[in-house]
Parts: sequence; structure tokens; C-alpha cells
Amino acid sequence: MEEIARRAEAYRQNVYGGTGQNITINHSQIENQVLPNQLLSEFSNAELQEIGYILVHMSRNPGLNAVIENDHFEYWAFVDLLTRNSAADYWVKEHNPFYILLDIDFISRLRREHPESSYTDLVNFRNRNVLLANLSRHPLFPAVWTGFAYLEGVCRRICHSYIGEDGEIKRAFKVNGRQYRTPLGRQRASGRNKGDTRISSLRDILTLTRRLVGSSTRSVLKKFFTDYSAKSIYSWRNGSLHGLEDGTTVIIVQYCLICILLLDYPRT
Repeated sequence: MEEIARRAEAYRQNVYGGTGQNITINHSQIENQVLPNQLLSEFSNAELQEIGYILVHMSRNPGLNAVIENDHFEYWAFVDLLTRNSAADYWVKEHNPFYILLDIDFISRLRREHPESSYTDLVNFRNRNVLLANLSRHPLFPAVWTGFAYLEGVCRRICHSYIGEDGEIKRAFKVNGRQYRTPLGRQRASGRNKGDTRISSLRDILTLTRRLVGSSTRSVLKKFFTDYSAKSIYSWRNGSLHGLEDGTTVIIVQYCLICILLLDYPRT
């Protein structure tokens, strides 16, 4: 793990330089890999969570113009496959954002290069390795909107004892100075601040999620949110919904965070 972290830090310094505002070297997916010849199946969930943090930290760039590397795609795809048969497997497979992130780029390439061809899941499956080898910057930012929706869904599942899937409060809690109560609890509450019966703030949901995950996950999230605060992620979400944010850094942060949260569950 120390060697992976060392290579990741060297990558960050070489690619983004001291200020992080610009990519300062010619980009090569192969030369820039920080997980060469590493079998992700050999790592525990906790180690994979640490790798998720390393991969997001190495792309930390104030300009929000980071490069999505092969390492990112390989990691996301592996966690997708790993958690698909675990307790974290909540989602309809065809709507999984990892598929969407990979497929949406392939669809555009297929249509440009072979306009007569029709897209199918089988075609994408056969070409996944080629796709992962060729992707550098991801130009299609619907992946940003999909990622935020999925991230919020994962958090609500983790917080299921406090929040319903529709956002209605099931159990009272307070985060970031804001009180949340059940509808009945709000009726019974006294004073002017009776609280909200629904939650829509991603910042507050992320804050609650950090309290409810396991100890190893909390340790990784502490470092993660030092680099990218819940407030920043929340502002990116609102900005992206209004067309203001389209940085590749946002995609990297979303999907690495999703992976870390999905890996909070033990393997079955």
C-alpha cells in the first residue's frame, strides 16, 4: 500500500505540478499507472477503500480538470463486480452508474466510428477492455448527474434507520446545526425550530453517513473529506444541476466515494 501511495503522489506532482492548475506533461495512460500489475482481488475491503482514497487524492486539482486514468476505471469496475453479489447490492443492474459511466462513452465512440452499427450490452462487454485502455478524459458529463443521484441513494441506504428512500425522516437526528424529526415528532415538538421532516441536503446526508459507517470506513472518510468536504461536494451537486460544474475531478470524487461506501459492507 505504501508503494501505491508513493507512486500516486509522484503522479500528482508530475501531472499537476505545484499549483495543480494545469496538466504539465504529455499524458500517457500506461506510463502514469499507479496500479501496474496489481490484482485488486488480493486486497481486503479496508485496503480497497484506502486505494479509493489514494486514487482520488492523486487527482486532487484546484482547476477541476483532472484526468480519469485507467486506474480509476479499473478500480470502479472491480468494485462494481465485487459488490454486485454482496449486501451492498441494492440496485437494478442495468441502471448501475458504473455501467452508465463506461457505456455512455462507448456509445458515442461507436456512433462516430460505425454509424451503421447498433449498440448492445453484448457489444460493450466484448469491447470493455479496449474501452478502458483508450479512455483518458471523459467528455460526457451526464455521468456527473448520475453519480450524484447514485451517491445520495447509497447514503440513504446506509442511513436507512434514520431516512426513508423517499427522504422522509424515520428517526430524529441533528447535523450541521439542522434538526430533523419524524412527522409525529415535529407535531409534538415545542418552540420555533421544530425541525424538518424530509432531508434534501447532500451535505447533511453525507455528514450523517459518516457517523453510521464502520470504523475503517470512517478512518478513510476522514481523509477523504479533508481533501473534498461535504460542503464542496454539495455545492458541486447544485452547480451541476444548473450547468455550472463539469469538471472531471467531480466525476473522480463521486465514483471513488461511492466505491468506498459500497465497500463498507463485508464480503459474502
